[in-house]
Amino acid sequence: MSGRRSREKSSKAVVLDTSYVLPFLGIDVKGVSMDDILDISRNVELCFPMVLFAEVCGVMFKQARKQGLDNIPKDAKEGLESLATGIDVRILPPTSEDVEVAYQVIRSGWTDIFDAFAYASAATRGAILLTLDDSFKRFLKKHGFSHQLLKSHEELMQLMVGKER
Repeated sequence: MSGRRSREKSSKAVVLDTSYVLPFLGIDVKGVSMDDILDISRNVELCFPMVLFAEVCGVMFKQARKQGLDNIPKDAKEGLESLATGIDVRILPPTSEDVEVAYQVIRSGWTDIFDAFAYASAATRGAILLTLDDSFKRFLKKHGFSHQLLKSHEELMQLMVGKER
């Protein structure tokens, strides 16, 4: 099955799921601090799939509507623009291999296209996918995908500490 091999291996690359870019926009995520992300960024290259920008916008809109705001906060818009520049986080355009791997995940029964593309972006590059989604990890394992690529920031920080010893 596609997605188990990597075209360009990068043990120093970490693909961020949307939950890990929301703090850049001033949106709180339970259990994730900007300090954690900055600590990780000192040791690895942070990457973000271009396809996931649509999901980020959806979360911004949902939060603004939930708070009864007339406009998207300036900090959130500036954070999105900063993220899109690719200065702090490398933006990953989708490749044909990403599309195929994402489709295999969806074909196997997963319904979230953004999760599928985040996984595909990590799998095809031999990178780690930083995510809080344990149900997705269980799904990937059940369906024979490389679920070991998925780590939380806490798991990744433990691995990084272990490598320093």
